[in-house]
Amino acid sequence: MSNHTLKQRFWEIDFWRGIALIMMLIFHFLVDFEMISGENLRLDYGFWSYFQKATAFLFLAIVGLSLKIAFNSGKLTFHHALRRGLKIFLWGCLITLVTKIALTDGAIVFGVLHLIGTGTILAYPMLRYKKVNLWLGLIIVIIGYYLDRMSFPFYFLFWLGFVPRGFYSLDYFPLFPWFGLILLGIYFADLLYPGNQRRFPVKEQPSPGLIRWISILGRHTLPIYLIHQPLFMLLIYLAIYGWGSPH
Repeated sequence: MSNHTLKQRFWEIDFWRGIALIMMLIFHFLVDFEMISGENLRLDYGFWSYFQKATAFLFLAIVGLSLKIAFNSGKLTFHHALRRGLKIFLWGCLITLVTKIALTDGAIVFGVLHLIGTGTILAYPMLRYKKVNLWLGLIIVIIGYYLDRMSFPFYFLFWLGFVPRGFYSLDYFPLFPWFGLILLGIYFADLLYPGNQRRFPVKEQPSPGLIRWISILGRHTLPIYLIHQPLFMLLIYLAIYGWGSPH
């Protein structure tokens, strides 16, 4: 197997990450609109609830898949995983600080960036394994499913998925069940890209047009994630109230 084959970038992964990003932007725009306008869009029920879960599933599975491909290519050492994980986690901590200052309720204390940062580090030892990631991932998802239906009289394990009584956060992704999806992504990487070679036929480069633009978006998810909420809130506020203060 050539080094070129091992180190190539699979554009279709960027494409699906871009799709997940667009889905997230749509949902967050609706959340921001609901919060600023006071309208009840019932985002916690029915279609939009499944839409949110599908977005998270796609995003986090791609995190695991990308980690495995980078590991196989020799680009990901523990040092790199630790540094990247800490960087993403610290961005999450900044969002925690900002939301605690800006919001009266629902501050983000263990959101998706906290999860991805922590998961990047925790997943590293699992990158050497194959089927164990399938079973462990499923176990974590199942445990998280049941934990989500309970509440607990303590706070210190909220990051694991032990939801404290009365707890509310606008963006909450504890390790149970969501880290399980990262492990499942690692398993699917072995299934779909054994030895970092595609198991399915696809063009080497995306066709010009929308697919290529979505793939480009998928390469820049972190900066887009960091700026989209303030931008959405500003645009929605201006659309509803204009440049003046609301009366």
